[in-house]
Order: sequence, then C-alpha cells, then structure tokens
Amino acid sequence: MSFIFDIGAAKQAGAIGNYNQQVQERNAQVKEQEAAQVEKQLEFDLVRFDQQFERLEGETTTAILKSGADLSGSGLRVLRYNAEQAELQKDIMEYNAKIGQSQKMEYKLGNKLRDGDGQILG
Repeated sequence: MSFIFDIGAAKQAGAIGNYNQQVQERNAQVKEQEAAQVEKQLEFDLVRFDQQFERLEGETTTAILKSGADLSGSGLRVLRYNAEQAELQKDIMEYNAKIGQSQKMEYKLGNKLRDGDGQILG
C-alpha cells in the first residue's frame, strides 16, 4: 500500500519540479527581455541627451556672442568644457546601462544554474 503512495508522491514531486523549472525559465526570459529594454532605453536617452545638449550649446554660443565676445579664448573654452562634460555624461549613461544589463543577465544565468528545487546544478 505504501508503494502506491510513493508513486503518487513521486509524480507530485515531479510535477512540482517541472512547474518550478518552468517558472525559472519564464523568469530568465523576463530578465533577458529587461536587459534588451535597458539597451533600448539607453538609445532613447542618448538621442534625447544629444538634442538637449545641442540646444544648450546653441544657447551658450548665443550668450557668448551677445555679450560681445567672440568664439575664441574664454568662449571657446566654455564650449569645449561643455562638450567634454557631455561626452563624460554619455559615457556614464552607457556604463550604467551596461551594469543594468549585466545584473539582469547574471540573474538569468543564476536561475539557469538551479534545478527545480532551488539546488545548484553541478
């Protein structure tokens, strides 16, 4: 009689394991999609940043010329400094996006290394 219960328990444990594996695979897929979304968001943010920077650069150039100065010396240094800061900001945005993607993929890979019971495969 206990043999029949053992078969039922084994089937149930197998079903639970399969369910857990499906959940982990779905979670991994979601993390992969989130990583792709981080890249798309970065592209959008960089385009927007470039637009804002162009507007700032135009306003700065106008302010320099309106003050009576020309675009040499101090005025040129201001524009160059702004351009350097813009590139630095874009590098930071790209770095942060790569970190975000890396975290999503690490989570995904961590889930793939675990079996249905949460045990590390090996």
